[in-house]
Amino acid sequence: MLAGVWAALLIPSFVTSRREAPISTTENFARSTAKLAAVRAVNSEAATSRSRSKARRRRILVGLAALAIATLGMALYTGSWAWLSLSLVIDALLAAYIALLLQVKQQVRSEAAYEGEPAAQSDVKIVAG
Repeated sequence: MLAGVWAALLIPSFVTSRREAPISTTENFARSTAKLAAVRAVNSEAATSRSRSKARRRRILVGLAALAIATLGMALYTGSWAWLSLSLVIDALLAAYIALLLQVKQQVRSEAAYEGEPAAQSDVKIVAG
């Protein structure tokens, strides 16, 4: 009778430990790693696109600022109303571009806050120590 009780206690734990064998855990790990790699590839493509956009915006901003300074310098050097009016037009373009950049920045932040909401449960589990 004592052997039957021990068998009833030990057999279920032996069967479940065989089900969670190292091979199945290795397969689970490989599957999770593949999913994470796919997510990382998508994120790196988006990051590359964002960095190109940032560089392009920075070049445009620096170009407009340099043009505004150059036209103002020419207006002061020559004392011409034409250069001064051109300088004011360039300044207005620079101000409009800065306003557009700020609007885009605010939109990106609001989208990032929206994406930060808890998503649907996925198969990837993060385990922290």
